[in-house]
Amino acid sequence: MATGDGLHSWRDTQFYRKLNLFYVGIIWALYLVQSHLMVLWNDFKRNDGCRSPSTDDAACEPKEGDIDAMGHQGQRNEGCSPSYSCIVTGASSGIGKAVAEELAAKGFYVILGCVSPQRGLEAAEEIQRKHKGAAVEVRALDLSSPASVVSFANNIALSLGAAVPPRPLVLLINNAAVIKIKRTWTEEGRDYVMATNYLGSFLLSRELLPLLEKAPRARIVNVCSFTHRAVSALYTDEPSLAAGGVYPVSSSASTAGTYMPGFGYQTTKLCNTLFTNELHRRLFVERRKLQSPVVSANAADPGAVDTNLLREVPVGLRKFGMLVLAALGLLKSPAEGANAVIDAALANEGTSGLYYFGGKGRHLKGSQLACNEELGRNLWETSSRMFHSH
Repeated sequence: MATGDGLHSWRDTQFYRKLNLFYVGIIWALYLVQSHLMVLWNDFKRNDGCRSPSTDDAACEPKEGDIDAMGHQGQRNEGCSPSYSCIVTGASSGIGKAVAEELAAKGFYVILGCVSPQRGLEAAEEIQRKHKGAAVEVRALDLSSPASVVSFANNIALSLGAAVPPRPLVLLINNAAVIKIKRTWTEEGRDYVMATNYLGSFLLSRELLPLLEKAPRARIVNVCSFTHRAVSALYTDEPSLAAGGVYPVSSSASTAGTYMPGFGYQTTKLCNTLFTNELHRRLFVERRKLQSPVVSANAADPGAVDTNLLREVPVGLRKFGMLVLAALGLLKSPAEGANAVIDAALANEGTSGLYYFGGKGRHLKGSQLACNEELGRNLWETSSRMFHSH
């Protein structure tokens, strides 16, 4: 029986990581099915006329002043001005690219934040070929690097501030995400997946907030995932969060335990959902009570989408998972997955705090853990401390 260093070494093997991915893949599939069943159940109740949408559709249990009445939920505001700007991160491929294309086609000035400017330019050129006159711009953005995030935000502020005619920033869509098979650290000593999927989006939202506050009907959309429902605990002290939030860490990120890629990814998606709910409480609910300018926030869950997110997953395992999802009719194209994001982004004014899933304006509640207000506050406060010098 392996013990001590021998057990730790075995857990660091490629086989163990594959085993973890296979295990979480099964769990994720179950939660994906659950999400679709929740949508069907909500549709049934809606058609049966036996529910109150303001109670059943909120991302968490609503409180007074959280969301508007029935007529303002789950509907898209299709009209927009070409003088409005929006930012989509991770927009060089997959869901991000599909969302950017949809928004550009609707007349938005779309800024693609891409870790690879070359791939971003290729995506922008494709969008402009398909939609003549589409206004698309590409800027380098590495969400795992605080310096890159701050530089990106500063450059956006300068360019939009000098734009003639003005192009106020009305939408920030935090879409970028990665899955790493092996543990990777940033220069700041943080888990690369946590830094890219959540911490970078937190910092970017904070840095762009002054621009969003100046715009009419501004909104932040965080792309989340049904995988957040598989998380049973989140450690929000600074060392543990820097190490991925999966394990408690006593002193520094370097003491983190065994890396399990599936657990790491789903934990970042829980953080995204908690972050959305906290944005909603701070920037929408509290500000509306004070009759101050509000910024709305929604979560968007595209479901299972055929993108390159799983590019590091072993080919055989990846293809098997895709075949199973396709056979069940649960695998979407990027354009189909983008529907939930567009729903969240273009929901009518006054809509905030919702978790969109399944397209057609439908939304669900997040997991019980995702609706834990104390956990959301702790996550926000720790995240703020981690970027106090930026």
